[in-house]
Amino acid sequence: MLTVSLIIIDQLSKFLFERHFQALVSYNTGVAFGIPIPWFVSFTIGVLALAFIYYLKRIENLRITWYLQLFIAGTIGNMIDRIWHNHVIDFINIGFWPSFNLADSYLTIAVIYIVFYHLKVD
Repeated sequence: MLTVSLIIIDQLSKFLFERHFQALVSYNTGVAFGIPIPWFVSFTIGVLALAFIYYLKRIENLRITWYLQLFIAGTIGNMIDRIWHNHVIDFINIGFWPSFNLADSYLTIAVIYIVFYHLKVD
């Protein structure tokens, strides 16, 4: 399944950067842009990601299933960090934007596509 592969790639990239490129790594205890969140919000987001897994089985549009899998992989990838490390490991730094990781990229791509898809359909 695509979701599992993306989670493995995300976690492996974080592990490698933390071990070999420590100078590029930053730790985020909040959500987007470091905004702090209570633990129950983080937990709720994780539960919703798991609910999406069930929902995937009912979707007939292949393109939507791919983007939902990106969303699920991004959510679970960052939830693993929060559970194991109590923060998210970020390592992509492009200067004018807060640092991020592959899971954040998955989430961003998925949300942008799903929003535009629904605007187009509606």
